[in-house]
Amino acid sequence: MDECFKILNQQSQYIRHTRETTRNGWLPYLNTQVKLSKGIVSVKWYRKETSKNILIHANSAHPTAMKRAVVRNMFKTAVEICTGEVERSESRIIAFRIARSNGYSIPQRKPRTSAEHHDHSQREHRLPLFLPFISDRFSAAIHWCLHRAQLQNDVLLVSIPNDNIRTQLVRNRLYDRECKTEYCVICLYGKVDDCTKVGVVYQIQCLDCNAIYVHCRDRQSDQHTNKGAFG
Repeated sequence: MDECFKILNQQSQYIRHTRETTRNGWLPYLNTQVKLSKGIVSVKWYRKETSKNILIHANSAHPTAMKRAVVRNMFKTAVEICTGEVERSESRIIAFRIARSNGYSIPQRKPRTSAEHHDHSQREHRLPLFLPFISDRFSAAIHWCLHRAQLQNDVLLVSIPNDNIRTQLVRNRLYDRECKTEYCVICLYGKVDDCTKVGVVYQIQCLDCNAIYVHCRDRQSDQHTNKGAFG
């Protein structure tokens, strides 16, 4: 096999083929390491050298719930794919090291209580309230309002992350669709096409009487403005 890869790599200076090799009897495969010994297959967690410590940093601007979910899923994957307690302990140590290198403080594991299990079962039956993520303080204020209205058992706040800088920079064909509405007051430059979006909460204030109109857009905004939202 080594000779085969050597021949392949000699074909072009721009193409290089690589393959995983065994280390102490362990063969990497995707995000696992597999070992066959005396007919018994052992599996443990594996992180490639190029991405072994890559994780959302604790000081990033991502929502706290997203960072908590990323760390939780990493530990869950590291534990569940292992076949034995020894492999599970090694994988957990690697996950702890990756979490600490990214600024997370991981407490000691505590057994799940019946109250936590009951809270998880109640979460599945609550209605989701989707709101764009602004800050952790804003999300905490929404949670406080839900508790004040005694809706904490009926409504589940789901924060929608905003577009990051990468999404804004690499977004393609931004001005493909042009606004076709005549005298549109939403698409001021006639190329954004924002008037066709639905599900947006907006506020309009009348310049004559200072009346404020707040509405959730269930259809296109051009239909609202053409129909006369203020009567």
